[in-house]
Amino acid sequence: IFALLGLPAFGQEPSPEFLRRVQRLYQSTETLSGEFKQKTFISLLGRTQEASGRMAFKKPGMMRWEYEAPVQKQYMSDGKTLWIYTPEDQQVIVAKDSKGAYSRLAMNFLWGLARMDELFRPGRGLKEEEVKLFEKTEGAVLLGLTPKKPESEVQRLLVALDEKTLELRELVLFNVNGNRVHYALSGLK
Repeated sequence: IFALLGLPAFGQEPSPEFLRRVQRLYQSTETLSGEFKQKTFISLLGRTQEASGRMAFKKPGMMRWEYEAPVQKQYMSDGKTLWIYTPEDQQVIVAKDSKGAYSRLAMNFLWGLARMDELFRPGRGLKEEEVKLFEKTEGAVLLGLTPKKPESEVQRLLVALDEKTLELRELVLFNVNGNRVHYALSGLK
């Protein structure tokens, strides 16, 4: 049944046609907003920190992350400058070159600003321990993507898409330091 729908079967590499379908969807997306729950595993400390809030994106390159818990914080970018606002400290940090703050690869995947097949090598399925990182796998297509070119931030990207709509449900970013960030998304518009 997976083959008839063009979906990759569990543990198999996605077909080029499936990847093109996903890419077309995100290339045609102009705006995206919703809620997120974030779990960040910090390898050096051996512990996980949790946060939640709302996020919004608009082409080309604009984004806003509003953390509501455990501490209010806002990250805003116009694609060139990143502003980080912490209401509790009444402080704004401005970074002119924001490419290191959020992965350019992850943003390109989300926005379709560059072709997925040019940025990533699809993996041959996920390892069992990678599948366990997702909160909900029922009704999802899971992809493991490795950047074709080394990037300072992302070593591997795991993605859970709704098998019917291809809507992004979850995203897991692994960096070169052994840290990982898991985003569970909901209420996407």
